[in-house]
Amino acid sequence: MMLFSINKKALLVLHPDCIKLCPEFAYLDQKEMLVVILAYDYKSPYRQFTEDQRKPKAQTQVYGPGGDNIFDKPKIKKAAELYRSLQFDPRREQIITYQKRLGNLNILLDTIEDDDLKRLKDVIAASKDLRKAIAEIELELTQEEESGLTETEDKVKLSWLEKMITNRERYLAVTKKKDGLRST
Repeated sequence: MMLFSINKKALLVLHPDCIKLCPEFAYLDQKEMLVVILAYDYKSPYRQFTEDQRKPKAQTQVYGPGGDNIFDKPKIKKAAELYRSLQFDPRREQIITYQKRLGNLNILLDTIEDDDLKRLKDVIAASKDLRKAIAEIELELTQEEESGLTETEDKVKLSWLEKMITNRERYLAVTKKKDGLRST
């Protein structure tokens, strides 16, 4: 499911339903929308980097080196939040979390003394479990994409627009919970 496409003139075209759900996108020019997509799309060429690394890479690709940080602009912050909400998938977010954990385990692995075999085994086992879990989720996502169907828990098939609305609702629910945890 793609929120955008590239037309024959190599211009970025958002899916019409994206504009219906998020009219704020209409106020962005091609470059502004492209920088948001490059920084936040699940299938961005920069997806393997952290958010802090993706943003400057996206900005440099679109605007060249130097200049003010476009991600400080309120309309870009809003667009990034909206874009993330439309494509939100808890499984992809879970993969991102697992990948962060793997990175932490790699750092931990470097600190373990050579003679601490038990701790070394534990870290390697945890790393294997995380990689296995990531592979299982990726397989599930691939199978869903190939079938082209999205279903609810009740096995009801969703249209593209319904899927975007559901993604947005889930995103808002999850971010609301996270904000609630941070404030306590």
